[in-house]
Amino acid sequence: MFRFREFDESVPMKRRMKVPVLLVLALFLSSCREKQVIPSEAVVSLLWEVAPGDEWVYEVEASYPKGSQPRLLEGELRREREGRILVEFERRKIAQGRREVKKGKGHWEVIRVMRGSEVEEYEYLEITPEAVSYRGSKKEGLDPGPVKSLSIPLDLVRRDMEGGESWEYELGSGVGNVRRFRVAGTHQVVVAAGTFEASKIMVEGRSRNLDVKEVYWFNSRVGFVKIEKSFYALDGLLKREVMELKKGPLCSSTFPKISVYYGNEKYFSVFHFLFVSWVLGATNRSDFGCSGHFAW
Repeated sequence: MFRFREFDESVPMKRRMKVPVLLVLALFLSSCREKQVIPSEAVVSLLWEVAPGDEWVYEVEASYPKGSQPRLLEGELRREREGRILVEFERRKIAQGRREVKKGKGHWEVIRVMRGSEVEEYEYLEITPEAVSYRGSKKEGLDPGPVKSLSIPLDLVRRDMEGGESWEYELGSGVGNVRRFRVAGTHQVVVAAGTFEASKIMVEGRSRNLDVKEVYWFNSRVGFVKIEKSFYALDGLLKREVMELKKGPLCSSTFPKISVYYGNEKYFSVFHFLFVSWVLGATNRSDFGCSGHFAW
């Protein structure tokens, strides 16, 4: 049987409040606790984490020989510079999730590529802990085509790349379709989305009687922050396209989800939430390479 006693007014208020406060805190923490078994073996993260719905917006400048009549969509800018025709537009890439594009070839990241309201193509990437590899594409738009996939993954980026490292591929048989990759070190790249430390990968090759030169700047947190592609025919430069990141998934205004682990259990605490809010508010967001809020 419980016995009640009157409050002793001589006991300081702080002592009287101590036990109820501790009980409230204990109940709060226990209600916010989510049990989760954490595997004992080490989990190796992917080289680049992509989630369905992630979107990258690029500013694109495409260059053509004088006299060309490149297609122009509504709202796009056309002008001339140094004897060449320039078209400026935005391109969006939206992650659709991992799918089995080719039966028995595994699951690839499907990226929808948009120009204005028009779907240009679908790109297929294979992302592992060791590499980001190109697997093929499917042309859409005015002249849609079938899925075209490569027989082997074409590594665009590799883990722990160092300046001077190189690799190459020969695609197909007897068609001269080759790609040679060379890492040109790490560079600071300034684009509309912010300033990034990015690995620079230079590519040379030949495809369909055209010489091809490509340059990729890759940041493992954001992805490809800048891409240049140039195609040369016998009489010189046929087309050059430069893409620079304007907005990426990490530049959203989504507030971070806070997860704190104690032992084998995961807690969500308002105190951790407030602490991280203070840290993010006191930190220069440009340190994360984004012009907006940094989202975990």
